[in-house]
Amino acid sequence: LSLAQCLRAAGRIREYYQVATGATGNSLNDIELAIEAQAARRYVCDWEGAEANQSIFMDGLRRALEQDAGASIPPGMLNFMDVDETIIAEVARRYARQLAVAGGSLRQKLHKPSARNKSEKLRVGYLSTDFFAHAVGFLVRDLFACHDRARFEVYGYSLRHHADEIQARIQ
Repeated sequence: LSLAQCLRAAGRIREYYQVATGATGNSLNDIELAIEAQAARRYVCDWEGAEANQSIFMDGLRRALEQDAGASIPPGMLNFMDVDETIIAEVARRYARQLAVAGGSLRQKLHKPSARNKSEKLRVGYLSTDFFAHAVGFLVRDLFACHDRARFEVYGYSLRHHADEIQARIQ
């Protein structure tokens, strides 16, 4: 799953398709991998068996929701698939709860006193595949400029090179 996601983020679509669909074969029991495989098929317009795959996929998604299997299903991936809005809403609620739990432990860690020297700049890093003419790129180019450089060292880590004027400004 992670390899498929990295390949997608890097724009290596052919390899992404091969990894995502090869890992599932005809079994869509792992719902997170099944979502990735369905997305990969749509990326490359592989419509062969789409209806059969969709039926199996939806059965797996319903099972995961009924069993509350704890799968981490990003709701955004479902928006361009043939999934009912009520199911997407339920997936979004579950995903928000998972993020809240993860955020709770992160908040606890952040409330601990810092061991760093107060005179040192705080290093802040941003990671994205969308540091170019994309909604994220338009938002962060101005965000980065707002950091007080006397107090913060700002780093951007782009997972996809897409040379355009927005990416140049962010750099």
